[in-house]
Amino acid sequence: MPAAVINPSSMDLSMNKPVPDSLIDYASTSVRSILHVKSTLPSHKSLQPYLPDLLIFIKKLITDLELPVLTIIVCLIYVHRFKKALPKNYRTEYGTAHRIFVSSVLVASKYIDDQPLTSRRVVESVGWDVWSIKEVNRMERTFLNSLKWNLSVDRESLCSYLTELRENQHIEL
Repeated sequence: MPAAVINPSSMDLSMNKPVPDSLIDYASTSVRSILHVKSTLPSHKSLQPYLPDLLIFIKKLITDLELPVLTIIVCLIYVHRFKKALPKNYRTEYGTAHRIFVSSVLVASKYIDDQPLTSRRVVESVGWDVWSIKEVNRMERTFLNSLKWNLSVDRESLCSYLTELRENQHIEL
């Protein structure tokens, strides 16, 4: 593995501690603001399942799936890359932020974890009535295509992002 690429085993052990609430709040705010999504409910005629507020959704996933800090950090780096790849006049729909978060967490976990998340575990956490495994797999592929399958995160980018979180967002990890 090239030295410039993240090697999770060489990361500070504090990156494996539980995700602090401040980072969960930042993740929710970041995903919501990047996608210009308001918390709206589907119309009563909609066939789309109900999704909880994004912050509650993210907290539940992180807790249920026991996601480490490093996975969330890489997930957020991917979300920012995704944002840059969006066309200027993109549109979102109900649940977009939830789908982007799920996709980015899956991709980040598969990139850095020795025992990554599976779509099945995500569906079990979210609920079988929300998305099927096939739908989660499709969401993940769409996300990867948006990133043009560029998943590498070099040490400099990671350190820069961590500095941003500590200094500008006042998030201690």
